[in-house]
Amino acid sequence: MDPKRIIVLCVAGVAALGALFLIRGLAAGKDGKPQQVQIVQHQAPALVYVAVAEHDLNVGDRVAESDLTWQPWPAANVNPNYVTNGPVPDVSRSNNMVKGAGVALAVADVVKKQALGMQGTPGEIFLGAVVKDTVRKGEPVLPAKVVKAGQSGVMAVRLEPGMRAIAIPLSAESSAGGFVLPGDHVDVVQVRKLGTEVSSQTVMRNVRVLAIDQNTSGVSKGSNIGATATVEVTSEQAESMILAKAQGDLTLVLRSYADVGGPTIDSMIKKAEEILANPVVKVYRNASATEVKVAR
Repeated sequence: MDPKRIIVLCVAGVAALGALFLIRGLAAGKDGKPQQVQIVQHQAPALVYVAVAEHDLNVGDRVAESDLTWQPWPAANVNPNYVTNGPVPDVSRSNNMVKGAGVALAVADVVKKQALGMQGTPGEIFLGAVVKDTVRKGEPVLPAKVVKAGQSGVMAVRLEPGMRAIAIPLSAESSAGGFVLPGDHVDVVQVRKLGTEVSSQTVMRNVRVLAIDQNTSGVSKGSNIGATATVEVTSEQAESMILAKAQGDLTLVLRSYADVGGPTIDSMIKKAEEILANPVVKVYRNASATEVKVAR
């Protein structure tokens, strides 16, 4: 082999070895030790329990314990109006810095354990309240979105759109012995006394009872003899009810649950419509009455 070629190969080999040692030296650093890879660390976020809806709550719904639940919420994003039940324990107390994705797993584990042992439910706080503004599933329940018993606006929330509430005086005899409760449907019967004659007629059928006195829950261990019953009617039916109340005493006749379908019927208006459709007058002669149809 040509000596010049041998020399070139030797020089190239030495240069390669030198480059290798140079790279290793740069990687090792001044102390000659391999450089350590840094692990990005995150601090576990502070959380609190917030009362949220377990499912959609619509206007007029009455809140039960099963309707709400506690949900962990970032403390930094908690609105002062949210209902909370204290902070979630600091999962990083024993290890101030939790590595990477381990944060979410550690928090979820502690939250699950704490939720199972938590005393009290948000449903107990809002129990019996009526929803006056729709709350969606997972949305925090604000006190301003519900109305509790005794607060103004309870009856207005319970009324269907376009309906009115009117009170009827009650006694044990006029309320089915006290077994008429909020949520029941009744017929309203008027009793009129003219001298020695007594007559009765049904003035309203299938009327929904909204409240007995101040009780709107419909929960009772037995009979509930109240002084007034608040019922739901239309504006025209309210006029008929007020007139009937002024003309005589009113009695509530309890309807079966199997017989509550259909609209409320104003018997007085229906009777007036029948008379207008078939106008008839009674002519009395010598104490005997004769019906005469009136030509329209």
